[in-house]
Amino acid sequence: MKVAPTKYIWAKPLQTFLPRNHSEVLVCLTQDQSHLPDYCCRCGSARADLYPLKIKPISDQAHDALRALPGPIGAGIGYLATKKVWVPCCSSCRLVRHLGYALAFFFFALGVTPFVLLASLDQATKLHLSQTSELLAVLALFFVPAAGFGISYWCSWRSLPVNVYSFGDTLYLEFWSPQYQQQMLDLASPERIIPFPPSSH
Repeated sequence: MKVAPTKYIWAKPLQTFLPRNHSEVLVCLTQDQSHLPDYCCRCGSARADLYPLKIKPISDQAHDALRALPGPIGAGIGYLATKKVWVPCCSSCRLVRHLGYALAFFFFALGVTPFVLLASLDQATKLHLSQTSELLAVLALFFVPAAGFGISYWCSWRSLPVNVYSFGDTLYLEFWSPQYQQQMLDLASPERIIPFPPSSH
């Protein structure tokens, strides 16, 4: 079976978190991930090891947009929930990711502790507590862990700003880091780059 050549294009992100227009990101369309240069996908460091990323599901809108692509790229879109793609990431950037996991655990424990202490008090002691204390314990149970998970997500994205999708037998990798985008532009041969400039709006 013949493997389609790797292509790099500028394209709008398939999924965004804010309802606004985003500049194009550098996208790699490939059937073989081994071509990725050994440079960190965030900072561009040459001392990078491989790190696994899960393939994301594709929204209905992005699904339709991908089907509109010409040629074999637009054929047969599929999402493999258990499949992972290994992308290069240096130890310093992975440290940011692990720090996010540690902060998520810390905030979870910080939010749960007051509620557990409150629940473990005997009835006589609870009667002497103000309603404000009970309310704060309940609020902490919900909002402090949520803040921790938000910080963890930000650290994870900050450490490895790459989105990976799969349709058919083709991988669709979005690289958001300007440093890694420049590495790709410098290392890829000109015929493999389709230079669609970012939108001015």
